[in-house]
Amino acid sequence: MGTDPVLIVANAGGEDLAAVSDASGDFSVGTENTWSLQLPDRYGLSQGCYAYLDGTEFGGVVDDVELTSGSRVATLSGRTWQGMLASAVVCPPAGASHYVADGEANACIAEVLGLAGASEPFSASAEDSGVEVDSYRMARYCDAWAGVTAMLASAGATLRVRFRRGSCELSAVRAVEGRAYSGDLDMVTRRTRACNHLVCLGSGELAARDVVHLYADAQGRVSRTQSVFGAAHMAEVYELSNAKSEAELVEKGTEKLASMQSSDSGEIDGELSGDWELGQTVTAYDEERDAAVSEVVTDKIARVSGPSVSVEYKTGAPEEAGEEPA
Repeated sequence: MGTDPVLIVANAGGEDLAAVSDASGDFSVGTENTWSLQLPDRYGLSQGCYAYLDGTEFGGVVDDVELTSGSRVATLSGRTWQGMLASAVVCPPAGASHYVADGEANACIAEVLGLAGASEPFSASAEDSGVEVDSYRMARYCDAWAGVTAMLASAGATLRVRFRRGSCELSAVRAVEGRAYSGDLDMVTRRTRACNHLVCLGSGELAARDVVHLYADAQGRVSRTQSVFGAAHMAEVYELSNAKSEAELVEKGTEKLASMQSSDSGEIDGELSGDWELGQTVTAYDEERDAAVSEVVTDKIARVSGPSVSVEYKTGAPEEAGEEPA
């Protein structure tokens, strides 16, 4: 992150009170979206005040204040900006079953904030993000954090969160794939032999039942010609008794066998270094073994220790950015 960001505390109106260099704790964004800090009680913070790391997405509202008699240390905790969004429910527009986002992404974010009643301290950037959302149908009564991040993911973008001058500004930024190499990052890869023979059973009974044999070759291409034999041969049965014709049985069986060819898997097992964004795809390469593993950044944890701040990352398997079916 370069120079360590400064921890700032602000009152309930968003006005900065002080820069703090003697606190300890962490901000976790992505999954938990909570924070907790221990700091001297001389700052007099109460529920509704704010704490944030200047220039970053780490910060949030004070929900809980813990004071021990005889101690001059206060323990403050609460929801991060992302957690506050997760506490707001996106209601469909009046007379509509769903909210459908369409158009410039920052304008869509502003609409979501309005539907969720998420006003102060949030605002959507008035700038043109260059990201277009294409008729994204948001799940009914989802929380604003889940809704906005899924909406932006569908447009190849992520959510940028920054608190400045008393306002938490939200904006869309294009998602960029990052790369890391095995010399800097541990990774685990697995190669599993896939099924290469699918016995497709269609309509009919006993000897009159439609049966189609489909085969995948060493490159995963599906046909009706067998090319893999011996110990490498692996067969499975695929039941499709409602197939109306042999052509349909071949079509559905081909789709099924093709989907079974993704037999390589892996995971990133090391600690990321550098600067990564939530939702960013991280691809780790092992040039020696000619292998690659891709995951997305699911969590970021900023650990505060006095004036020092360090950031840890968690990654997980990529998920499809979906929308609620019609």
